[in-house]
Amino acid sequence: MVGWNLARFTETLLPLLHEDQNQAIEIAQEEISEFPKLCHANWLAGMRSKLGIFNVEKEAESLIEDLMKMMKKHSADYTNTFRALTFEKREDTVAKNLIWNERWKTRLSGQQESKDDSQELMRNSNPALIPRIIGWKKHSNPRTHMECDNQQF
Repeated sequence: MVGWNLARFTETLLPLLHEDQNQAIEIAQEEISEFPKLCHANWLAGMRSKLGIFNVEKEAESLIEDLMKMMKKHSADYTNTFRALTFEKREDTVAKNLIWNERWKTRLSGQQESKDDSQELMRNSNPALIPRIIGWKKHSNPRTHMECDNQQF
């Protein structure tokens, strides 16, 4: 959806990019082609922050993807899952997964930053409350989190 929106927006900019429409399209396509990589990199950075991870390593991406799969499998609430991890509340279904939890703790202990630094990063990255509109429901994909099933606000 974001890609489609970006393409439509870019179409409006074509006259500003170059007088020749074909050259303008080529310039736009070259710039837009980087968007998926940039979007994924920014998503990963945000997810690392939500998990208290400071540095970029391949292991972190695997850890994040496994967490997303568990959240989907258990229909876990996005906000509540990250709050449970932030405050080490093991009653959350996903937070109780001992194998994933051990991998996460091992990853955190391998950083230069302290446990307190990780906790602070997580507290700053995971809101305590998300205002929810009546009529919204959990979405099946934890990345998109919510969808509105009632357009009459």
